[in-house]
Amino acid sequence: MTSKGNEQAKSGEFLTALQLADLLQYSRHTIYVWVCKNQLPFPYYKFPRGIRFKRSDVDCWIQTRKIVPVDSL
Repeated sequence: MTSKGNEQAKSGEFLTALQLADLLQYSRHTIYVWVCKNQLPFPYYKFPRGIRFKRSDVDCWIQTRKIVPVDSL
């Protein structure tokens, strides 16, 4: 499989609350608080065995948080 194929497979991947917490370096409790208070900036999906987050949604949100420093004059 090519690297592009790997990226496409990864973009369809779902993360658990624990995996999202590990990725963002927050506690699982914080993730659930955000879910309960509707404070997540990306959608989540409810399944019979818990909530999941689409990896591509999370990655897009992370990219919007990027701050590029401006060269000082």
